[in-house]
Amino acid sequence: MALRKNRDIRKILTAIARDPEGHSRIPRETFQQVFDRMEKDMQVKTIEWPTVIEYFTKLGRPLSKDEI
Repeated sequence: MALRKNRDIRKILTAIARDPEGHSRIPRETFQQVFDRMEKDMQVKTIEWPTVIEYFTKLGRPLSKDEI
């Protein structure tokens, strides 16, 4: 993911990105962990910004077509 090459992003990779406070099946994650999960789930060359944002919600992923 090209985002990881950004100097400013590299500075925050170990910072806590998501802390669902018990409201999610996904545990607390760092930015690095969210990016890893996003790459694994999406497996595409580019990801649109609205999709990236959904990975930082309490759900931790975009809604499926059935959920929408």
